[in-house]
Amino acid sequence: MSASKPIFGPLTEKISGKGKQKPPPLIREWNRALTEPGDTIVYSAGAYRQTTESEPQAWSSLLVSRADKPGDTFVSGINPDLWELLLSSAAHRQRLEMLKALMHTRTATATSLAGATGMEGGALYYHLRELEHAGLVEQKSRSYQITALGQQFVLTLGGLLHTLTFGPQGKLVSTDWIG
Repeated sequence: MSASKPIFGPLTEKISGKGKQKPPPLIREWNRALTEPGDTIVYSAGAYRQTTESEPQAWSSLLVSRADKPGDTFVSGINPDLWELLLSSAAHRQRLEMLKALMHTRTATATSLAGATGMEGGALYYHLRELEHAGLVEQKSRSYQITALGQQFVLTLGGLLHTLTFGPQGKLVSTDWIG
């Protein structure tokens, strides 16, 4: 990115309220929509450019959850088996290395993934199958590619970890909520 080119434009600044009103307009609007304890709005968005020649990929999701009963939260309806499947698939260093390599190349052979992870043979294929089972990677012919879910998962998880931690020691930066 060029140092002289602004990163964000007026729309992003307006939505986020950067340097202006607190809380930002988007948060004020959502606060008016949240009327009951347990009501939740979760917005996630991201964009990623794989190479300078590729078009950026972007996604967004907006989850609005109304509490059916006191104590409900937006996570009340999430299947714990799905949580376990996705999070356990990422809870291994070599799997994360595979996902990172696939984020840069999109498609890779087992040989190139072995080079990226230092794994070979049965161990490599075991971890590839685990990523496939979670829907984060798929095999196409003699190569592997990261799925759209895999890309969104890596970027979302990476963004979350970046937000929560700072530096190689993983120091907690903030526990504050906007509000």
